[in-house]
Amino acid sequence: MLVGEKIINSKRLVNQSIQHATPYQVPVDFLAVPQIWEQLFSAFHIEKKQFDVRTAFFDPNWETVNGVLNNDCRLLSYDQFVAPARLNDLDQKCVDWFSTPARSSPNRMFRIVTGENNMRDIWGRNFLLNRENGSMTENVGLPPLRSASSKQDIYQFSWPDPDWWDFSEVPEIVSSIDPSHSLHWRYRAGSIFEVAWQLVGFEKFLLDLSLAPEIPMRLMGIITDITVELLERFLEQAPDDIDMIYFYDDLASQQNLLISMEMWRKYVKPHHQRLIDVAKSHRKTVMYHCDGNIHQLIPEFIDMGIDVLNPIQPDISDMQPSILKKEFGDRLCFHGGIDICMLRQIKSLSQLDAYIIQRKKEMLKNGGYILAPTHHIQANTPIENIIEMYQIDLRRI
Repeated sequence: MLVGEKIINSKRLVNQSIQHATPYQVPVDFLAVPQIWEQLFSAFHIEKKQFDVRTAFFDPNWETVNGVLNNDCRLLSYDQFVAPARLNDLDQKCVDWFSTPARSSPNRMFRIVTGENNMRDIWGRNFLLNRENGSMTENVGLPPLRSASSKQDIYQFSWPDPDWWDFSEVPEIVSSIDPSHSLHWRYRAGSIFEVAWQLVGFEKFLLDLSLAPEIPMRLMGIITDITVELLERFLEQAPDDIDMIYFYDDLASQQNLLISMEMWRKYVKPHHQRLIDVAKSHRKTVMYHCDGNIHQLIPEFIDMGIDVLNPIQPDISDMQPSILKKEFGDRLCFHGGIDICMLRQIKSLSQLDAYIIQRKKEMLKNGGYILAPTHHIQANTPIENIIEMYQIDLRRI
């Protein structure tokens, strides 16, 4: 069951859209939990290949699905390149965000298993996983810096060492997956705000921002220093094939920002700007993921140098794709816009086709759109809806 003919050059297609030139068809990206990939193996009659999950950077079976779906985009992540020796030193089983073993899953967000559904990441954050009805939610566990009361407490924390990372294999990885240099590649650099509050606890973090800002500022400063150092090291090793630097920080609820504009400008924006400046110094485009109602921040995102904004959640009134396109579409490219709840609930393929066609009409004038789900497609989504979403006929302008 093929979704469509092979696209000649995905890199050119995505870059045209980012540069606000109308592409010959809408570029796409694919995000899904592992259960969906497994269902696609069956739907596409893919005979699974065996490989070493502890050392392989990509699962060849998942890459086959990417090819069948004509996914234009590929992702590398900073935590994919933590040297295996360091992980073994931790004496823990290493899995990714969705409990897929090792570094080869497309999600590539390492967690070290510390108990049943309990995990810890490379920053020392603890997480609790909950899987119900085919969906997965992740909750923050006990914050390791919950008792920090001074900058000295922050300094003395066991921070990850950039020397744990090894980016030397990046060129070989990219060329092995993309020998024709035709895919669009992005590198996930990490987050600042989220790592910080998850280390100390959300309530404490917000209180400290108001009452003792030197503590969260020092916290975010150290995280930024490490993240910038890793980004610099990655870019020194990375081939020209790497098109985009991607970072993420959720700053809002469905209704409003989690902190005031003034706090964001004073305490968060400078750290994000450092990441953007590094990317721009290497002539890379920048993509930023931020859930929630961030409408009021978007003009400043553009001024900071952000080129692509994700996820564009249609269920948030101020973040309606048509509104964002009208206000910012000449200065910003949008990635996402296909609501995963809609994708799960829609009853007919004709309704889905109409939804996607409408989204294209709203978003594709003068380019500036990469069609993708707003978040990872969840396991209880009808597989026929997913296949239909990526049909080549729906992608044509």
